[in-house]
Amino acid sequence: MPRSVLPQLEMEKAFFPLDSGANHYKHIRLNSALGYITPKDMLALHQQEIQADRDRELQAFNTTVFVGANPMDEPITEDY
Repeated sequence: MPRSVLPQLEMEKAFFPLDSGANHYKHIRLNSALGYITPKDMLALHQQEIQADRDRELQAFNTTVFVGANPMDEPITEDY
C-alpha cells in the first residue's frame, strides 16, 4: 500500500466514532429540550405530528387500562 494512502485510512478510522455518535445524536436520541423528539424530526417540522400521536396513544392506553378503576375507592388495609 502506498504511504500516501495509509494516513488517510488512519484518519477515517479516527473519525468513525465521532460520525456514528453524531448520527446517533441527530437521528435516534430523544432530546428533552425539544420535547423528547430527535433534532432531525424537529428540523423536519414533525413535532406537532409526533406529539399528537403520543397523545392519542396515551388516551387509548388510559381508556383501556383504567376504565372504571379508581385507586382512591379502595382503602389501604395493610398495617405498616
